[in-house]
Amino acid sequence: MKIAINAAIIDDKPTGLGLYALNVTRELSKFLEVSVITSHDAPFEGNTNINVIKAPEIIQPGKRQLGAITRLLWLNLVLPRTLRKERFDLLINLTHHGLFFPSVPQMLSIHDLIPLRFPSQYRLQNYYYRFLLPFLIRKSFAVNTLSEFTKKDIVTTYHLDPQKILVSGNGYNPFPETREPQKSEDRSTILMVGATYRHKNFDRFFEAYSRSRILQMHRLVIAGGKEDYFKHLSGLSRELGVHEKVEFIDYAKPQQLAKLYGNAIVFVYPSLYEGFGMPPLEAMGMGTPVAASRIGAIEEVCGDAVSYFDPTSVDNIREKVEYLLSNEGLREELVRKGLEQVKKHTWKNVAQKIYDFVSGT
Repeated sequence: MKIAINAAIIDDKPTGLGLYALNVTRELSKFLEVSVITSHDAPFEGNTNINVIKAPEIIQPGKRQLGAITRLLWLNLVLPRTLRKERFDLLINLTHHGLFFPSVPQMLSIHDLIPLRFPSQYRLQNYYYRFLLPFLIRKSFAVNTLSEFTKKDIVTTYHLDPQKILVSGNGYNPFPETREPQKSEDRSTILMVGATYRHKNFDRFFEAYSRSRILQMHRLVIAGGKEDYFKHLSGLSRELGVHEKVEFIDYAKPQQLAKLYGNAIVFVYPSLYEGFGMPPLEAMGMGTPVAASRIGAIEEVCGDAVSYFDPTSVDNIREKVEYLLSNEGLREELVRKGLEQVKKHTWKNVAQKIYDFVSGT
């Protein structure tokens, strides 16, 4: 088959969707020759199995709303003619952006339904998920997603035949860190990553932190997130009287993020909703014990390698993290389990499932 991959979401600072598209594209190219639609082709230079279909830079996520609108228009007004002219057999969209009137059969990827569950955080995307995505799903022969939890969510919300949904999972990238993870006695901070929106639920952990002498023995580090939520959390830390104990770090490059994980005695992830949940796996891969929300996707992805809490209860969050900090044996057990758990989530496995699925169609 002659396959095109829609990786238009990739830019020079890929996170989330961009990293997924980048890694799946690289792995799929090990199975067959592919053509990749992207405006940022640097990651694919030198790969003889990847042909780049260059898109304009204006469609990149960094262009914010303008980028989203122009990406939608470019994909639907320009790309179909290219696919038809080059006689592609299949288009694999690695995000929820696809063609409303496809010129070739297409697979759509839906990572989660967060814009539907938290509409006030994602007003424009909420409209997209409510009015445009259902039509796009009908124009796709299959949907790819990351977890059984999200598959059930898609089936319930869009009334899609479960047989048309592939659960390919997600991959974990080991950090460019060669040294052994630090021992527990050399770790000092509590780490949280991904302060993007309110559903990440950092507010409740801040309250738990402010109520606990044990937690405040460790500096709280917040890495990566949106400026608005950073400002909110900074204000909240002042209100709660813990501002001097909290450190905010904007965009952390992989080497810096690896160091942050390596310095953390505990990683905390109190999210209210996830389609998969990558940060807990990243922490596990660095030998950091994890305390996280007992919600569907995180339990599915992390198994028994996590200390779970009720993310709606400040007291339960505080109690579970305090217990983990006070119990070195439990931390060591979670580290062992976590290092095994991350081995189950590889980009090779993701690409293999997608390849097998489309090859059988």
